[in-house]
Amino acid sequence: MPIILIVVCVVAFLIFVVHWAIDMFVPAEAEEKYCPSCGNVAAPKSVTPGSVLLEIMLWLFALLPGLIYSIWRRSQQRIVCPHCSNIGMVPLDSPRARAALSR
Repeated sequence: MPIILIVVCVVAFLIFVVHWAIDMFVPAEAEEKYCPSCGNVAAPKSVTPGSVLLEIMLWLFALLPGLIYSIWRRSQQRIVCPHCSNIGMVPLDSPRARAALSR
């Protein structure tokens, strides 16, 4: 029984590592957007709260808390302006962006 638990933990951890690596190193296709707060026009960046190190440690030492923490981190992921870190970037073809950029 302990062998099966160890195998399940290792497989779950490997799945987590692969998922994390894809999120970190494969850039998402992001179109440029306008930030109403700072006026910046750029591709938004994704920000995930929490700690990757803590997430890895929880996966290594406690499977269920690691899973819960991973789900929480992914659910709180936000798209923010790369310049001012404010949420709420709008598409360039929106009326708000067109009005601000036409000035």
